[in-house]
Amino acid sequence: MTGPTPAFRSPGDPPHPPPAPWTRGASNPASPSPGGPVHPAPGDGVPGGARAAWLSAGGSVTGDRVLSASGGVVSDEGRVAWLSAGGPVTGDRVLSASGGVVSDEGRVAWLSAGGPVTGDPVHPAPGDVARGASCPAPGGGAAARPRVLVLRALGLGDLLAGVPALRALRRAYPDHELVLATPAELAPVVTAIGVVDRLLPAAAPGRAVPRRLDWTGPPPDVAVDLHGNGPPSHRLLSRLRPLRLLAFAHPGTPEIDGPPWDAEEHERDRWCRLLTAYGIDADPTDLRLPRPSVPSPAPGAVVLHPGAGAPSRCWPVERYAAVAETLRARGHRVVVTGGADEGDLVARLAKLADLPDTDVFGGGLPYDRLSALVADARAVVSGDTGIAHLAVAHAAPSVTLFGPVPPSRWGPPAHPRHRALWHPGPDGDPHGHEPDPALLRIGTDDVLHALDALDASDAPGTRPADPVADPRSHGTARSPRPGPADRPQRGTMNHGTNHGPSTTRRRRGADSPKPAPVGVVIATRDRAARLAVTLRHLLALPERPDVLVVDNASTDDTRAMLARDFPKVRVVSLPFNRGALARTHGVRALDTPYVAFSDDDSWWAPGALSTAARLFDEHPRLGLLAARTLVGPAEDADPLNDVLAGSPLGPATDLPGTQVLGFLACASIVRREAYLDAGGYHPLLFFGAEETLLAYDLAARGWGVTHCPDVVAHHHPNPGPRTGRPAVVRRNELLTAWLRRPLPHALARTRALAAQARTDPHARRALRETLTRLPAALRARRPLPPHVERAARLLDGTTS
Repeated sequence: MTGPTPAFRSPGDPPHPPPAPWTRGASNPASPSPGGPVHPAPGDGVPGGARAAWLSAGGSVTGDRVLSASGGVVSDEGRVAWLSAGGPVTGDRVLSASGGVVSDEGRVAWLSAGGPVTGDPVHPAPGDVARGASCPAPGGGAAARPRVLVLRALGLGDLLAGVPALRALRRAYPDHELVLATPAELAPVVTAIGVVDRLLPAAAPGRAVPRRLDWTGPPPDVAVDLHGNGPPSHRLLSRLRPLRLLAFAHPGTPEIDGPPWDAEEHERDRWCRLLTAYGIDADPTDLRLPRPSVPSPAPGAVVLHPGAGAPSRCWPVERYAAVAETLRARGHRVVVTGGADEGDLVARLAKLADLPDTDVFGGGLPYDRLSALVADARAVVSGDTGIAHLAVAHAAPSVTLFGPVPPSRWGPPAHPRHRALWHPGPDGDPHGHEPDPALLRIGTDDVLHALDALDASDAPGTRPADPVADPRSHGTARSPRPGPADRPQRGTMNHGTNHGPSTTRRRRGADSPKPAPVGVVIATRDRAARLAVTLRHLLALPERPDVLVVDNASTDDTRAMLARDFPKVRVVSLPFNRGALARTHGVRALDTPYVAFSDDDSWWAPGALSTAARLFDEHPRLGLLAARTLVGPAEDADPLNDVLAGSPLGPATDLPGTQVLGFLACASIVRREAYLDAGGYHPLLFFGAEETLLAYDLAARGWGVTHCPDVVAHHHPNPGPRTGRPAVVRRNELLTAWLRRPLPHALARTRALAAQARTDPHARRALRETLTRLPAALRARRPLPPHVERAARLLDGTTS
């Protein structure tokens, strides 16, 4: 979503809105708590396109390139980061113009320019995988098509869950060769999906990341990580030097500034949200496969599939046998299937249920016959495994039994045709060696009742297209696009329970007052006692706002305290510390038009949120409001108040208060639309002095940022020292300069910090950490539009 149309523009000004509120970025000195742009081609954002800046403490600016005698930036420990005039920066490597990779110890590993990265050429898909006409060979010269490489080297169910994302990529890149790195045995499935041009065989034991990809020719134009969310898969793709890399963010690879990972998200929704964050429209309901042309070996039969990828997801074979006996007594044909390594399991079930040999398909059916069997089945009963996803792809009635992992992450879409059985409880090990306790709580009667409840009018062989169903109606629900922000709680069939993500929602009765238009997001980590004080103040406000706590992987009793003492407060529990990005998780999870931020040591004055809502309502261009802050029990005025009020940028005719370009995070309120439009807090900064960059990005998108002293926040910071804070603030101020300010300005700031590093240990640490993140900053570099840069210079005290 774009920002609002500017209210006015002075004659001669570029086509941008008037300067937005500005004052120097201020960061919260006391709180420890803390959207995704497309990755540009290496060097984008730097004058001259792929020409990168050569940096050094004694560098100079010549033309549109920053040069130095040595061509490098030398930190206090002598480490060198080479950024060359033609050398792309990718992943955890920095490449020289001639293709050299220079590590931070100065060791060089040379790669020939444009030459093969690993081994053999891209393998053609075994069998007929190409979408249509034959594709040019990789590295085939000027006529070769640009290529998109997608990594999803997993199993059948994983591939089928990724179908909506693959189809979205096909639509987004219609003229590219779409190469899918996946196991070779899935070639028939890839053919059935119908959008992949070439299969690149790739596999690893279990769900591990392949050690290498056999890729030759030029680097991929686009690489997409649909495999997982960790440094191994990120770096595997980065080593191929793609011009663009689409992936989720992870603290182990800070150079990737993709959207945040949501561990509770449904698998189909997850990958569609990833692409949506990069501007690629993806529909998680686009998952149907055409029926194969071969006949079914058992049309109209009930298909039982007792196997799964791990014993923890295998319902006892004796219970499958009891279901089979009951169904056969009712006159239904029952067949059993199994994978190539599940022959013994299938034979045992067949013996217990006294099935004839004609109804036993062990040892792995060829894909086309298995697909036809499922497509024409009366129903498919299985655990959480690939055949359940195949039933969804063919709209075949199904009953899926869930154990270690809830259906909210891997279950079928919401439709009466699909039933997901699940007894809520703690997550188990999806790769465990014993059946999961939650799975064992499902009885044979549960399965039989679910089969009875399947839509009787859904006749085999006449499956209609899946409508977009109400997530609360049947089965398990998809989260609505674009992602987890507005996800309703997911329902489960036949148990009268709801299982949702680790987000607890406040429920309002019919007579409850109308919800306040301003919700409150608190990011916290390991500060349970102080958080409890903050929550008591917020819950006592007359506005009665929705309050959402985003827990940054606390190791104290924060989560237990919240469940015990504040059951009405919504909680988003992150699997690891996301720093300032926790606030973005919170904004996405709320649906109020305005969102106020508090830290675990700050809260809002009575009436402040109502005043803010009125100001936002009256000023449609207002994107962020910086409040007046009162500190401690004595309610002393924060010195920042005078800095904000005295901003040289003054007022704007269409905005309240004084325009600023900085604020205190724990005393700010945003328009949700504006915050998400600007991308929220940048993942590269983590936390500390992160506010300036957000203010820049809001202003660049046309949103106003102002200081309004009538809105009051209280801040009770811990008086103790913040270890490491000075270095983090300097690092992030310098990274902000490289991300958004002109190259001469960024270079001057770098030289100044390098000079300070000779005697100041905080400056040395800041410089070292900046150099580590600098390749990612250059890739994500997006200079400010002229009107915002002029305002930033005014705040710097410079005019040139």
